[in-house]
Amino acid sequence: MAAQLQHLEVVRAGNASLRPVLRYCLAHTRQGPVELERHVSAFLDYARAMSIDLRRLWIARKSTDDIAGAACIVSPGRTAMLLLPTALALGTNEIVIRSLAHRAMEDVFEEDVRLLQVLLEENDDIGRSALEACGFQEIALLLYLECAIDLPAPSVDMPHSVNMKAFHWVPYSEEAHVDFERTIVDTYVGSADCPGLSELRRIGDVIEGHKSAGRFDPAQWKLLKCDDEPMACLLVAQNPLRPVLEIVYMGVRPAHRRKNIGGHLISEVMNIAQHQRIKTVTLAVDARNEAGRRLYGNFGFRETARRRAMIRVNPRD
Repeated sequence: MAAQLQHLEVVRAGNASLRPVLRYCLAHTRQGPVELERHVSAFLDYARAMSIDLRRLWIARKSTDDIAGAACIVSPGRTAMLLLPTALALGTNEIVIRSLAHRAMEDVFEEDVRLLQVLLEENDDIGRSALEACGFQEIALLLYLECAIDLPAPSVDMPHSVNMKAFHWVPYSEEAHVDFERTIVDTYVGSADCPGLSELRRIGDVIEGHKSAGRFDPAQWKLLKCDDEPMACLLVAQNPLRPVLEIVYMGVRPAHRRKNIGGHLISEVMNIAQHQRIKTVTLAVDARNEAGRRLYGNFGFRETARRRAMIRVNPRD
């Protein structure tokens, strides 16, 4: 290892290196140079639209040659996303990835960040090994799904025991904030989506993080209530550049599961999309969530990508 590290250094990069660093971070298999440049440009457009700070950049340099780069994005809710090169696309070795991750961790954990996350290609075993050596653990294999909205939302069959006349939606507001907190926390109980992750974050941080996932519109965050009792929550965000809605989070309280409430939530998202003339809805689901995957498949969602989600908790927290 010492021989491999000889002449390797990781240095903080300036803004002039932003595009070269992003080329390292965003390159993936099955992607040519032209497609990579489009990917980088689209990423930069999104970052500008969302006012994302892209000043945390690092370059891995061997002798006088730049061989890899990393970027870190700190988000509301005390979380950060670390962008690293994939060994599958660039042939980057484990030592380089580990060195970039360590340097980024040293910097970002000095800030008020509790969780650092990395998304890897599913078969990037070199990156996974490097991150595990840095103290990261895998929390989920995430499946990214997409659905084209070209027809009215299908009707949802509900059990006879469910009184649909008592159902009503409550949008997010400061007055409803506590109800949203309590409902979201309740939906974590027995959830098959990233189990254990909720224990690592305070609910206030979770909500702040969800608000930063796309363009936040309080009218598109909803509680589904039966009379005065919250049954489920639906958090939706819009892409600032494209006509796309993302289901940031949806969950049903344990007492109301197995009543097709989830189908009612998705049907509402499709109604929102049609009302706004949006043609695409996206989401990410834990591969272990078989019930959720069946539900999304029934509504026409199809898989577009897979990523391994790795997290590292700030040891100073």
